[in-house]
Amino acid sequence: MTKQLSRRDQERQTRKQKLDAIARNVLRVIVGSHAHGTAGPTSDTDIRSVFMVPTAALVSLDPPPDTAKKESEGDDNAWELAHFMRLCCKGSPTVFEVLLVDPFECNEIGTGLRRLMPHTLARPVIFNAFYGYARREKGTFLSPLSGRIFKSMGHYLRILYNGAEILRTGTMTVRIVDTPIGQMCLDAKRGLLKAEDVLAKGEELIADLRRAEAESPLPELPNMEPLNEFLLDVRRKHFTWTD
Repeated sequence: MTKQLSRRDQERQTRKQKLDAIARNVLRVIVGSHAHGTAGPTSDTDIRSVFMVPTAALVSLDPPPDTAKKESEGDDNAWELAHFMRLCCKGSPTVFEVLLVDPFECNEIGTGLRRLMPHTLARPVIFNAFYGYARREKGTFLSPLSGRIFKSMGHYLRILYNGAEILRTGTMTVRIVDTPIGQMCLDAKRGLLKAEDVLAKGEELIADLRRAEAESPLPELPNMEPLNEFLLDVRRKHFTWTD
């Protein structure tokens, strides 16, 4: 007997079908442990996509969702172009990975998007985003109910290191195993470190993150003008799909 979908599930399914019918990928990458260099035999393949829809759909009375979970060969989460750009301006460590790793799918719009990363960076935003992310990972690995203690230990160290990097240089090393903190991140993920060891190293990295913020050449706010110009140009050119 086929299970009948609830009204909410039916609406969600309908919206997804509409989105799938009009959305086009501009950028697709593999992130997570495979990008960090910490993948093991059982590691999932984490795919992240940036898609866009024609401008006409966005200004309709029933606009499509700006996020999606795609059905593909791995864990595939996707963001609509404008939503993704807003997340960049909020300093999200997760979205910066999407701009920095080598893509396996990327069109002209995706290439233009990758070039815009420097304009999205702002010193206080980066500090707060990376420090906040690290604190959440710390809370996870210190929780006795957590099912991802060791993974969160590795993420905690990685995010703190990357935060200082991006504050100083405007970019970060996604492949964390190639950095001085890389082996410790690997050991943490493999369960070879005690919480007190990770916490002690974390305090060193937090101190360095604070120094990096004080020394950072990054501006106080993102440079919105080129970001808006790029997005508006894309919207004008793709009011409807012409091919």
